[in-house]
Amino acid sequence: ALAGRMLAAGGAVLSPFPPDEPARPGQFLARNGVVVALADALLVVEAPARSGALNTASWAGGEIPVLALPCDVDRRSGAGNLALLRDGATLVRDAADIVEAMGLLRRPAVPREETCEPPPPSDALLALLAAGETSLEALLAASGLPAGELIGRLNLLELGGAIERRAAGYALARRTRKAR
Repeated sequence: ALAGRMLAAGGAVLSPFPPDEPARPGQFLARNGVVVALADALLVVEAPARSGALNTASWAGGEIPVLALPCDVDRRSGAGNLALLRDGATLVRDAADIVEAMGLLRRPAVPREETCEPPPPSDALLALLAAGETSLEALLAASGLPAGELIGRLNLLELGGAIERRAAGYALARRTRKAR
């Protein structure tokens, strides 16, 4: 029915299966091979560890570039992206990365001015946390820092052991005393 409407509207239907064959669940994975055959590149935006997107990437088999957006390491919905990146997919940070991967444009050899590392944490955040557990919203309001910069600084302080994340926000790390 859908194929008939598509054809009647002037469209086309491409399938690795005969026209009269009914759709079955396993066929969707084979369809991904057709998608790859028609593509110049494959961009995976978000894929769990088991997904059709990863199946599509496996069809690429070095024939077309596989690109992937990075995802948070603790999100199951992005575990497939992280696996693709680990296995050699091209990291996509912005549209220019896609254009470059497809060979349409070369980036200038000028280093990026941006950095992934936030500025070093300041004593001002530690002073704000001295009063006790403080929510992220309260820290945003009191610090005047942009959200991304504040979170970056909090992460560095947490990694350094100066603070800890708690249910309602952040607090100075509890110092454990050694038993005598």
